Amino acid sequence: MSIPVIGTWLHWLLFGGEFPGDIIIPRLYIAHVLLLPGVMLALIAAHIALVWYQKHTQFPGHGRTEQNVVGARIVPVFAVDQGAFFAFTLGTIAVLAGLLQINPVWNLGPYNPAQVSAGSQPDFYMMWTDGLARLLPAWEIYLGDYTIPAAFWVAVVMALVLIVMVLYPSIERRLTGDTAAHNLLQRPRDAPVRTGIGAMAIAFYVVLTLSCVNDILAVRFDLSLNALTWAGRIGLLIVPPSAYFLTYRFCLGLQRSDRDVLAHGIETGLIVRLPHGEYIEVHQSLAPVDDHGRPASLDYAGAPVPKTLNAVGAAGSPGPGSFLRPDPPEEAEALVRHAHAGERRQRAALQAVQDRRLGGRSGDVS
Repeated sequence: MSIPVIGTWLHWLLFGGEFPGDIIIPRLYIAHVLLLPGVMLALIAAHIALVWYQKHTQFPGHGRTEQNVVGARIVPVFAVDQGAFFAFTLGTIAVLAGLLQINPVWNLGPYNPAQVSAGSQPDFYMMWTDGLARLLPAWEIYLGDYTIPAAFWVAVVMALVLIVMVLYPSIERRLTGDTAAHNLLQRPRDAPVRTGIGAMAIAFYVVLTLSCVNDILAVRFDLSLNALTWAGRIGLLIVPPSAYFLTYRFCLGLQRSDRDVLAHGIETGLIVRLPHGEYIEVHQSLAPVDDHGRPASLDYAGAPVPKTLNAVGAAGSPGPGSFLRPDPPEEAEALVRHAHAGERRQRAALQAVQDRRLGGRSGDVS
């Protein structure tokens, strides 16, 4: 009803009369049991179709390009991964069922939608909207015979948030001029502006969510509700930009850290004293050295950069086996040979694909 001009018409159209009316419950029931499940099934089908057409994204790695998808075997890698997720979810539900009280109806009042118990809060995914309604000042705007109440601006901000979320890929594509299709993911540090915007959005959501329970916080911690409201208003203006700035600087620092390792090598922890008395730390280069002993230059390729010697195999790798004992030597050697043969087949297949796409000008993928 707060929407100017058409609010009254929409109100009567939705409720079939004065609020709350008798027809809204049957309408919501049909929407929940028929319309929303149908929309969800259609979205699932659209998601599967998009995944089939556009393929999955993947982080940069050996043999991975913008034109192919290097997946994982269903057995055992994918099966173990999903089985672990299933076990974790089942265990979490079991702990919730055994230790926590879910929906104590005796504390929430009678089963009557017209009566709301004190202290009741919306679900977590709608808490930010309630917090927004609490933080926005009670400003009313009068335009002739029409009044725009404060609740209208809550709906405006909600709509703007959803519109920006939907249009953000197009906005970034327009601002950056990058219209190519990408299957390789970027690490968050490699896109500091995008990562900072994401951190700003999370901070925006957290401040509004905490503001949704400011009355509970005021009662439990004996604080002023008015002070908490103003803290939320000020935080909504200060926290998101601060989160963007800090995240942006963190991303730049992580980029410099990666490039320092590529340029100078990994810190070994060894201190050497030179003949003239100078102390230097020995670095292990990640690149081969030239005839003069200088390491070759390495370019950052978007993949994680090892920062310790163990990450490059200095500590060796465990042999195949079970939790209790290792495999016999002959079986371990057979597994290693099989893994090497599989890698050679993958390289040959990738080379053939690149040759077909580039007309034999792709070079050696190894």
